[in-house]
This record gives sequence, C-alpha cells and structure tokens, in this order.
Amino acid sequence: MRSNTRELSNEIVSFAHLAFLRVLSLADVIEASDIVFHGGASLKVMYQSSLQSEGLDFIIHKQSVATYHRALPLLMKDIQQIMMLEYPNMRMTWTSKVNLETQVMTATMKLNIEGWHRDIEVNITCYPAQDMTDYASSNMDIDSFTDLVFPTATLDTMMGDKMVALAMRPSFKVRDAYDIWWMTKKGIYPSLEHVKNACAVYGYAPADVLHTLQSIDKSMGSSSSLQKDLECRLPPEVYKHFISNDIFEKIRAVTIDTCRSFTMRSYV
Repeated sequence: MRSNTRELSNEIVSFAHLAFLRVLSLADVIEASDIVFHGGASLKVMYQSSLQSEGLDFIIHKQSVATYHRALPLLMKDIQQIMMLEYPNMRMTWTSKVNLETQVMTATMKLNIEGWHRDIEVNITCYPAQDMTDYASSNMDIDSFTDLVFPTATLDTMMGDKMVALAMRPSFKVRDAYDIWWMTKKGIYPSLEHVKNACAVYGYAPADVLHTLQSIDKSMGSSSSLQKDLECRLPPEVYKHFISNDIFEKIRAVTIDTCRSFTMRSYV
C-alpha cells in the first residue's frame, strides 16, 4: 500500500499518459506527419524530465482534428481497460478532459488540441523506440508499452515553445521556468528561429515576446514561491535534493539569465 498520496497521484498520471500515447499510436487514427507531441508532459515521458505535468499537449493538423474527436470515445474505452488492470479501484470519466479518481486522490489529465498549418515549419522528430523502451522498463515497469514511438517535438523546438509560453501566458507558470532550466542543463538554449516558429504556430508577434522577456524577472516569483509550487510536481527525493542544494534559486537565476542573453542576441 502506497502511503504517499502525491507519489501515487504522479504515478497514475504518468501511467495514464503512457496509456493514452500507446492507444493513440496503435489506433492509426492520425498520420504521424499530422500530429506533434509537445509541452511539459513530452519532456517527462519522452525526455525523462523529473517534473510531472497533468496535461498532454498535441499540435494536430487542422484536417485531422475532427477525425481525432470522432475517435476519442473509442480510444478512451481502450485506455479505461488498461487503467483498470493496473488500478482496479479507479473510476475514469472524460468530457473535454479526463478525470482520474481513486479512493485516495484525484488527478486530471487534460488533452489540449491545437491546429497548425502545413506551410508552417514545425521542427519535429520521431523519438526512437529504444529510448522509450528504456524509460518504460526502468521507470514505469510497463512492458506492454515498449513498442511506443510517437512524433515528438525536439528539445530545440520545445525551448522555443517555452520561451513564448513564459512571455505570453496571462500569468507566470513555474513549470515554464523549470522546463527552461532543465533544458539548459541539457545544453539547449533558445534561438530566434525556434521562437519565431512557435510564434507562428500560436499567433504571437516575435517582437512582443522579446519585449516581455527583457523584464521577465518582474513577473517571476521568488525562489521560495518556486519551491512551494513545484513540491507537488517533483518526486520527493528530487524535491529534497533541490532544497538542500538551493536549486530553486538556481532555476530562477538561470531562467532570467537565459531570457536576458537571448533578447540581447536577438536585438543585435
């Protein structure tokens, strides 16, 4: 019996994400060239970030969105069967989002669908199946998911997305700062090309993004607020390591420095 509700919640959400991706990939509902898995969940599922994200985010070609919505009820039935085998006490319902309920916790898996046009170049890659196999086997113990291959945004593309999200969201989201910090640890830094691509997809002006990023420190909270907001999204051992090594202050500082250096390079 798991005593830590937070660990159980994150475990169920991660399992549900993998289940959904597997069912969608095997259903042959959408051509691989018409869908891109991106956002925070893609960093965790495909690139092994430690940060838990509730939402599964996709960019889907506008001609395939209707097909996806028609297929969703059948997809959810398959996911329900997979989830019930692993978590018999869970009741799963869905409307525009999926509610995962157990006797001890409630988690939400949001499915956000966004359309994009073929004349917009979106830098995607098909993440290798072997890497997914390693992750599923070592971290989730889900042998049935080892055949998962899904078109996933590259880290360079994701950095462009996150810079735009950090600048243009109505309110600051701590997870954006964490994701930017995490990608810099992987040697990924923003480029104007990828920020422009993200702006084209989401309908923002690059100049507005650059202007906001110049003063991003004013909208970011303190390191203590980052620490509080990230507690429920990180594994307990990772969270403790971050506290003892003052990582939350580093996340804040690296995000601000990354934004400043990017805007300075882009205005030259």
